[in-house]
Amino acid sequence: MRLIFELIEYLDRETIDSEIYNLSDEQFKQIVKYFQYDKDRKKCGSGRLQIKNLAMNVLSVHTNKGLYILAYRKLGLDVKAKALKPAKEITICTQFTMGGEVQNIRRFLEADEYELLNDFETKIEVIKDVITSHLNGAEMVDDIPYIIGLGIDVALDLNNEYKAILDMYAAGNVSTPIKAFFGELLTKPRRRNKAYPIALINENINLDQLLAINNVMKFPCAYMQGPPGTGKTNTIKNTIITAFFNETTVLFASYNNMPIDSVTNALTNLKYKDKTIPFPILRLGNTEKLRQAINYINLLRKQVAAINIYEDTLNKRKEDRKTRAEQLSDLLKNYEEVVELKERKESMEHLIKYQKGMENVGSISAFQMDLQMNQMNNLNQKIESLGEISNDKVMELLDRNEKEFLSISLFSPLLNT
Repeated sequence: MRLIFELIEYLDRETIDSEIYNLSDEQFKQIVKYFQYDKDRKKCGSGRLQIKNLAMNVLSVHTNKGLYILAYRKLGLDVKAKALKPAKEITICTQFTMGGEVQNIRRFLEADEYELLNDFETKIEVIKDVITSHLNGAEMVDDIPYIIGLGIDVALDLNNEYKAILDMYAAGNVSTPIKAFFGELLTKPRRRNKAYPIALINENINLDQLLAINNVMKFPCAYMQGPPGTGKTNTIKNTIITAFFNETTVLFASYNNMPIDSVTNALTNLKYKDKTIPFPILRLGNTEKLRQAINYINLLRKQVAAINIYEDTLNKRKEDRKTRAEQLSDLLKNYEEVVELKERKESMEHLIKYQKGMENVGSISAFQMDLQMNQMNNLNQKIESLGEISNDKVMELLDRNEKEFLSISLFSPLLNT
């Protein structure tokens, strides 16, 4: 194994103990110079491919065969930010390859001394003294904070593995684990074929949020995820409105009260011509919340008792939306497929980039050729055939008449009372 280690100016363990260490331009240039990827490198003596990981030396031993790295802290290099991101934990290397020969830490530690490694950080000085007592001649312990490039054996050669998989498919003898890995044994949740009109209480929405609402209506179970500020609460409000508009009940649960209270307040204060819409919602919780829910339902009962219902008009308005709902459903289905295809394309691009780095110069494997010439071309053709689906194109199919929607909302709860 080829091991590279260099001292980078003004960089030591004390300065790099934080979560991120911003490099100076000179430090960044030194790291790139000493540790950039070597395209001309060959396979290691074991016949396996190697990748190089950056790390900082914590404790090593200079032997007559090379530097044995006993302990190191992994370093992630953020090239864009020119920063190092050190791992929190120190890695203990009990076995190391130098010059094609495997070296073991038990050469430097007796059986009872080996237990010291379990508490490495607090007993590092004791460990150094113990190792020093076992060294011969010019051998010495080294705790200088080198930046080191560790060659790590890659146990999996993608070329050979992929060729074996292709051969299995060609022979029609694919094993069950391989089928499972490629998703051939999965059954997607059954999608409801009905096209559900999407109703919104505001237009503060994008394509991904519309897709989430559509999937809630289409599938028996849907999952919405996103960081703070991405519109999850607003999407939940519009999902409940859409379910109500399509005469479907919804249970909205949360591990804290804030989103539930926010949604409840919004839906119980919808108004049409200065009249509060009797939105049928129950906010459950402790005894006080139950008392408030009972009072709210009694208030709704009194509110709707004197309202005249124009059922034919409501049904006619809903029927007018059927065609647009079907078009919108098809468009969102295509958008979802485009998103999935683009995610697959991005993963494939990363894999091709990795594979190019792992290849011997002048050779193109069946794996790389199939990715570039077959699978990538097929993905691009599918994405092109579906076309670009814009937010404006989808919004054209939505109900934009807020007053009409609120009018329907005012009377819809009465149809089932």
